[in-house]
Amino acid sequence: MTKSEQAVERALQCLTADQRDALFLHLGKGMTCLEIAQQTGVPREAVLNDLVRAYARIRACNRVAHIKSRGVRDPPTSEVHSVGIPEC
Repeated sequence: MTKSEQAVERALQCLTADQRDALFLHLGKGMTCLEIAQQTGVPREAVLNDLVRAYARIRACNRVAHIKSRGVRDPPTSEVHSVGIPEC
């Protein structure tokens, strides 16, 4: 498993259940936010918010993995904060 894949795996583990569900239905089933909302009974805006946060978490974790893959064990705090490292 590559470092990027490991970062995505860690990010998925940090997501809330609602975020994981929305992401699975969106990516895995190809459903729109409205379709997810109708199926789950969650307001469309909440589904959209869950997807935005899920994608942001995955992007941030992937960026941190990229920074660390450049050979930087502990990136400077300013560099970590600039990519939005998530707290789990």
